[in-house]
Amino acid sequence: MGKRTKGVALRTIFIRYLLLSGIFGVTFLAAAVLLMFALQNMGVLYRANAGAQACYRAIPLVREMTAEDFAKEVISAPCRYAVFAEQKSDAQVYHTNMNEKQLAIARDSMRDAKKNSLYSQFHETVPLMDGTVCLLQFDYAVAYVDPGLQSSLPDFQLSYFLLVLLIIIAGLALITGHYARLILRETRLLTATGERIARQRNGEMEADADAEPDRLAYRSVVREFREALENMEELHKETQEAFAQQWRAEQERREGIAALAHDLKTPLTVIGGNAELLLEEALSKEQRLCAGMIARNAEYARSYVDRLRQVIWVQGMEAERKQTVFLPDFYEDCCREGEALCRQRRILLRCDAPLELFFMARKEELHRALFNMLDNAVRFTPRDGEVRFTAEKEGEFIRFTVADSGPGFCGEALQKAGQMFYTSDSARTREGHQGLGLYFARQTAMRHGGSLTVGNGDTGGWVCLRIRHTCS
Repeated sequence: MGKRTKGVALRTIFIRYLLLSGIFGVTFLAAAVLLMFALQNMGVLYRANAGAQACYRAIPLVREMTAEDFAKEVISAPCRYAVFAEQKSDAQVYHTNMNEKQLAIARDSMRDAKKNSLYSQFHETVPLMDGTVCLLQFDYAVAYVDPGLQSSLPDFQLSYFLLVLLIIIAGLALITGHYARLILRETRLLTATGERIARQRNGEMEADADAEPDRLAYRSVVREFREALENMEELHKETQEAFAQQWRAEQERREGIAALAHDLKTPLTVIGGNAELLLEEALSKEQRLCAGMIARNAEYARSYVDRLRQVIWVQGMEAERKQTVFLPDFYEDCCREGEALCRQRRILLRCDAPLELFFMARKEELHRALFNMLDNAVRFTPRDGEVRFTAEKEGEFIRFTVADSGPGFCGEALQKAGQMFYTSDSARTREGHQGLGLYFARQTAMRHGGSLTVGNGDTGGWVCLRIRHTCS
């Protein structure tokens, strides 16, 4: 099919996403660790095991002390100490550099030596020379060297961990957003292609099957999406060509039938005219009966030919392109023609001012359909009667309603109105009405995404034509 499929496979894009996310996460995490090591080397932070090292260096020295000559200088930060009168949780404290919370934890450890949770203080109990006890406290955590920073700022290790985590999450969100926008762009290309095909099918834009530039498939960078777009465009092109061939064949068929109907009309007119001339002559009863039968059947045949030509005309109408229509102006034109129809039979036409809105429609086709509805209502309305014509907005539809003060629709007409060739009064066919007015209105409504309905009201019958619209 002449495809130009290239681009990147969706699997490759997914692998790239995973690799980029992993590299970013690992790289930033390594940078964060290196920064923390640099701060430790610069003397801004303690190492995580600094407290434990200070504790175990101080234990041999503390054993040689008493409570009275206790030298706190031998215990370096970040190790903490508390000297108790005895090894009991409620014993008196002689010396300490712990705050209230740390001291409470130390007392709890003396009460239950096994109690030790994750990221908590560790303790070493050292008996002194005079029977008192020194409890050394430390934890495996990175802390500030400066006591002022340690007391005024939040815990460094927890804060640093949360900050690194948030930055990694933000970075991954940016990477994910980039690839999400890529996939969203591809799906929008699919949507745009589908909408363009739908607009061409509905006649809202010209379809050019040979137009090679600006094909949406060429804008896609993902191989699978590009293949899907190419297949959609190729299928649409083939469908257009098939419909074009079908339309040409149908057009030839209609033209052939129209030509045949036209050729038949002339001899039928001659036959009917000669039969009428014969009826004016002095004929025997049997001859007059035969001449009358010839005239009647010629008239029936001419009526059938006329109906056939009407059907060919309705079916052969080229689809008019939709255009923007201003409802008040369009409604006023329809009312003007309706008044001309009503004036001949002294019928009153009532029109209401519609909403001021614009809508998309095949203007001439819709105008003819509404004229047929008005003409149908006038023909069934008695002299000095009334016809009402309204145009209203109903959700996503515009509703055109024609109501008359005639006898209304019979049960059969309620079921068959809008069907080809149906007339509720057989005499109307002889008057030249082929039962195509409401059929044409129904086809127009369907081409506008709407419907045609009929019914009976308090004063007579009504016909309602709905079309789907896009208001602005």
